[in-house]
Amino acid sequence: MLTLTRASARQRQAATRLEDGFRVESELQPCLREGVLALGEVPVTPYFKRYPRDDASEAMRPASDDAAIEPEGDVDAYLAHWQGELAGVIELSVAWNRYARVDNLVVDAAWRRRGIARALLEQAFRWCRERNLPGVMLETQNNNVAACRLYVHCGFQLGGFDREFYRGLDPRSREIALFWYWRPD
Repeated sequence: MLTLTRASARQRQAATRLEDGFRVESELQPCLREGVLALGEVPVTPYFKRYPRDDASEAMRPASDDAAIEPEGDVDAYLAHWQGELAGVIELSVAWNRYARVDNLVVDAAWRRRGIARALLEQAFRWCRERNLPGVMLETQNNNVAACRLYVHCGFQLGGFDREFYRGLDPRSREIALFWYWRPD
């Protein structure tokens, strides 16, 4: 059984231990087709992608949970538990353009393909509507094909891409940032 709850600062910290890595077997390549932004999929030599952990955040963990439900700064977080086990997290904020922004979405590798990411995105849609925002935006890499398929399935549209976005972290990076947008009916 899946449950979603709003997360305290300490609970958000616990969610940093979720396994966010995934196997890459193909990548999406953005292109224009008849004036419309589209994605072509190309196979690649398989590799494993894992996001770097921010060990500095461990030192910032609060000393007490004391019913601290208020989000840190302007970020709200929701945890997904599957059969009582922490399975995923989504962190949401309001972007400068008034869109609800998904700052982080992780489903632990052991709990994937159970509808957890979709449930977390549906929470983002509710959060967006409650605040009367124009929609939800998020960014992911072109090598996270499963996530991109999920976003399309949930009604997101590709709004743009940036080939330079990740080169600040690694000048040799081939990753392309993909920007996705969802709007209520």
